[in-house]
Amino acid sequence: MIGRAGTIRQSALMSLLCVGVLLGASFAPATVGAWESGYAPENTSALAPMTTTPNGERAEDPSNAVFHGDPMLEGSPISGATASSLLAIDISSDAMLYEYNADEPVAPASTLKIITALTVLTVLEPDNSIQISANDLVDTTVYSNAQLRAGDEVSVRDLLAGLLIPSGGDAANALARVAGGRLGPQIGQSPGERFVEEMNAVAESIGMTASRFVNPDGPDHPDQHTTARDMAVAGAALLDDDLLAEIVAAPSWTMTVVGPNARQFDVLNTNALIGVDRVNGVKTGTTGQAGESIILATHREDNQIIAVIMGSENRYSDVSILLEHVDNHVRWVQFGSSPDFPNLQASAEEHQFLLVMQPFVEPMLRTDAAGLVTELELGPLPRGTLPVRWGHVVFLQGDEELFQVPVLRTGDSHDRHD
Repeated sequence: MIGRAGTIRQSALMSLLCVGVLLGASFAPATVGAWESGYAPENTSALAPMTTTPNGERAEDPSNAVFHGDPMLEGSPISGATASSLLAIDISSDAMLYEYNADEPVAPASTLKIITALTVLTVLEPDNSIQISANDLVDTTVYSNAQLRAGDEVSVRDLLAGLLIPSGGDAANALARVAGGRLGPQIGQSPGERFVEEMNAVAESIGMTASRFVNPDGPDHPDQHTTARDMAVAGAALLDDDLLAEIVAAPSWTMTVVGPNARQFDVLNTNALIGVDRVNGVKTGTTGQAGESIILATHREDNQIIAVIMGSENRYSDVSILLEHVDNHVRWVQFGSSPDFPNLQASAEEHQFLLVMQPFVEPMLRTDAAGLVTELELGPLPRGTLPVRWGHVVFLQGDEELFQVPVLRTGDSHDRHD
C-alpha cells in the first residue's frame, strides 16, 4: 500500500465530509469526540487533510500534482508496445497508474486540437455562427477535414465537433481565424498567430509545462512539441467541459450548414474505439513525424481513466497492451459496504447499521488488495430507534490501518438480542 494509503485516506475523508453534510449534523469526522456508547474512533488523525470546495466537493489542484505523482507500476517498457511514450492515470482517484518516457518531447499531431477546442471556448460561445472562408479550407487529399465549403455558415458548436470528431483542419482554421480576431491581434500579427499565442497561454494555465504549439491543427513543425504527461493534462481538462466531453464521446455528429450550400451531413469519429468497453474519448493524431497517437478516455468501475499513446506504429494495439498491463496488476476496489467486502456487507445486514461514508473506488495493486480486511467494533447497544453512533469499522491492508469510519445504528434496538 505504500504510495496509495494517503490517497485512500483522502477519499475516505471526502466521503465522511459529504455524508456529514447530508446528515445535517455538526459532525467533524477527523475529530470525533466520545460517543454515547463510550466508544470513539481511533487514529482519525491518520486521515490526510484535503482541500474541499464550499459544497463539499473535491477542490481542483491547481498545481496538477497528481500528474507528477509516483506511478503505481514500474515504468519499464511493456512487451509488444511500439509507442515511444505511454501513460495511464486514474483521474477520479488521482492515481498515476503507469508511465514510460512520459516527459519525452514528441510531435503532437492532431492531439493538439484538444487545446484548440479549449482555447476557442475561452473566446467564443457555442451558439456563435462562423462563415467559412476559402482560406480556411485544406487539401482534402492530404489533411483530415470536416467537409466544409467556402460560404458555409456553421455554429461554433458544430465546428468544435468538426474539429474533434473527424479532426477537421478546415474547422480548426476557421475557429482560429475568428477567435484570434476576437482576441485582438497585435500590429503585424495575423488572427491565427494571435490564436496560437492564446493556445500556449491556455496550455500553461491548465498545467501543461513542456509543450509549445505553433499552429491550431497539428501539422509537423520543428518548434512544435508536447509530452505524454502534458497531453494527459489536456485530456483531463477537456473532460471537465461538458460540451467537449459530449462531443468526443460521440461516434458521429450531424453537422448543420446554412448559407448558399445549406445541408446536413454526418461526420465520423477518427477514434475507432469510441463506445467500445466504455471508451468516451478523446482524440487521435497522425503525422509522419509524430507517428500514431491517441489520448484515450475509458473507465474502470466508475473511475475515469486516461491512457496516452504517443509515437506509435499502431495506436490501438498499443493502448490495448497498456490497459491490459494495468489491469493485470491493478484492481479497482470499492470501499464501503460492497461486494469487495462481503463480511462487512453481511454484518451490516445482520446488525442493522449504516457506515457513515459514501462508497468510493480506489485502484490498488492486486497483491495489496488481496490483503484488505475490515474490523467491526461495536459498543453497547443504543436504545431507541433514532440513528445514533454505535461503533466503527476499521479498514486495513495487512497490518496497516487505512482509515476508519463511524457506524450508525439504523434498526430498532429492541429487535436485537445480545
